[in-house]
Amino acid sequence: MEAEEKAVLVSSGKAKYPCKCTKRDPKDSPKPILHSYRVFSDGWTRWVCLKPGCGGVKFSRGKEVKEI
Repeated sequence: MEAEEKAVLVSSGKAKYPCKCTKRDPKDSPKPILHSYRVFSDGWTRWVCLKPGCGGVKFSRGKEVKEI
């Protein structure tokens, strides 16, 4: 049985990313808002919304992050 490799933190910072907390109407598409992010060696990026009262967590794969 092979041991699984642990994902290592590659980079982190803050960037704008779409979040459902910016939607006023369910038919609207999410607008980008400030998030913190952490990019891991396994290719996953973890996003946490920084808007007070939201704190939503999302994951994406293969995202290139443009810092602000």
